[in-house]
Amino acid sequence: MVSEYKKILYLGNRRLYHGSGRGFKRDVFLELFREELSRRHDVLCWGWGYRYNWEKHRQLSDVIGFFGTPDIVLTDDFYNYTNLGISSINAVKVHIIGDFYYGMPEPILRRSIELFKQYDVLLAVCCSAVRLAKEHLPGKKCYFWPWSVDINFFRNYSRDRPIDVFFGASSAVDIYGPNRKLIEGMFKGMQREGFNIEYGKRFFYGDYVDKMNASKIGVSNNFKYGFMTKKVLEIMACGALLLTDKCEEFDVLGFEDGKHIVIYDD
Repeated sequence: MVSEYKKILYLGNRRLYHGSGRGFKRDVFLELFREELSRRHDVLCWGWGYRYNWEKHRQLSDVIGFFGTPDIVLTDDFYNYTNLGISSINAVKVHIIGDFYYGMPEPILRRSIELFKQYDVLLAVCCSAVRLAKEHLPGKKCYFWPWSVDINFFRNYSRDRPIDVFFGASSAVDIYGPNRKLIEGMFKGMQREGFNIEYGKRFFYGDYVDKMNASKIGVSNNFKYGFMTKKVLEIMACGALLLTDKCEEFDVLGFEDGKHIVIYDD
């Protein structure tokens, strides 16, 4: 997206939470993305948790006053920045689309479309979101921009892997669909067969990476709406064999069943 040094104004709240134990708890991938972006560009992050002088209703013209006019304004949440003056900023406005899918509640769909109109470019983490955005906003620049991982954090330690199969996720969240429950049942059966398995719903990220590096196979499943989760790339980056269900993004990214990943269908 950005091939040369740019000044970027990032609008969004800080989503890195420290737990009482080791490592991070949630949304750490967003912080890793911002850190990597900051290594290559002049980035100001403006939102809750980033700056001591942040105020929820501060006009963006004030931010421009001490940061200077950016080349790019980047957002990844659904906050409406219209009232803060985003339209008056003379910069390319880019939004990263997350939860946007066929079958979403109509009021949320309509609200999302209205927010997307503020931006010059939309980047979507799944193929179906690109199609849906183009259906409602013909002519809008919208591109598939898949999940990625920071390989300085998610990496292969090249160590022994005593765990046969690892699955670290919660089945309580509806967006992951019925396969999460099926995976839980599969793991219970494997325990009876004597496999060395590791299953958990909550891991700090440092422990999570250690578990994947200690595992021969990492199991995942994609969102119930059919698009890829970031867990797919986390498992692959840590060197475990990925066992997951099918999604459209695999074909676009060139992942082949039996070569790069192993796909289950029942």
